[in-house]
Amino acid sequence: MKLGIIGAPEAKTLVHAKELGLDFVEFDLNPPEFFGRPLDEIVKNQDEIKKAIEETGVEVGA
Repeated sequence: MKLGIIGAPEAKTLVHAKELGLDFVEFDLNPPEFFGRPLDEIVKNQDEIKKAIEETGVEVGA
């Protein structure tokens, strides 16, 4: 069984999950009108997120 946590779509979320001993994170990608973030804000973090996935071994799941 894999355990994960829901978090913000940022590299630090993967690092925090690793510190907690978790296997994956689920990013909260709701539209802004439902308390989410604009997609362009998330896309700008894409390279940092990919790097954090490689460094931590924590996956992104749903």
